[in-house]
Amino acid sequence: MAEWLFVYGTLRPGSGHPMSRWLAAHTHLLGSARVPGWLCRISYYPGMMPGAGWVRGEVLALEPVDAAETLAALDAFELCHWRDDDEFRRERHPVTLDDGRVGEAWIYWYRGNTQGLERVESGDWLASPAGP
Repeated sequence: MAEWLFVYGTLRPGSGHPMSRWLAAHTHLLGSARVPGWLCRISYYPGMMPGAGWVRGEVLALEPVDAAETLAALDAFELCHWRDDDEFRRERHPVTLDDGRVGEAWIYWYRGNTQGLERVESGDWLASPAGP
């Protein structure tokens, strides 16, 4: 079974970011989805925090042959080095696809200080004025 990845910001299809185009070549789109939590604008990219609300994004299936390599490349992109001071941490979390499927996906959670950061009220980075 393929590993799932939930993307909510610059990694989403349609974001225009070069890493989203790279990711599209190493995954296939399962569909739009949501996860409990909220988004904040960090810079040109968002961070996702657990909590009340919903975050919109897409679930991608990682190709089983190179899933470990794809996740390693994403960890490097997200500066997720598995240290206590990392800005993001990759963890598995339940996701709900719009077609009703439920499963566990890898998510990059923001671990920084959100004080003073703009909240993305819609929970949808690509549809938000705070987005790209």
